[in-house]
Amino acid sequence: MRKLFIKFRQGVAETKLRMDIGIQLLSVTNYILLVMAASGKLEKFFGIGTKQILIFAVPGMLFGIYLFGLVLEKYIKLPQEQEVSKLKRLPHSWGVMTRTEAKCDKILEILEAEL
Repeated sequence: MRKLFIKFRQGVAETKLRMDIGIQLLSVTNYILLVMAASGKLEKFFGIGTKQILIFAVPGMLFGIYLFGLVLEKYIKLPQEQEVSKLKRLPHSWGVMTRTEAKCDKILEILEAEL
């Protein structure tokens, strides 16, 4: 029964991951369709053709998404903060991580003192 529950839990986690990836693709597709639907009005506003609007808008949106993801990863450290948040919910894992960090800090202090 326990193995069945573990397999079920893993299946739910994998399904959620697949859904998250699919939703990301769907949002990009939705943006492309939105630009195509509004291209008539954008054509009048900017004075350029629909093809040119799509040529600039879609890569611009993809670059914007990449830049936003880069900022979240490199500067805000979102993946690490999410991991810390997950570990805080598991008291045993959080304690192990804090003790490991404390040991690493002590080792670093010893190495810096020797240099």
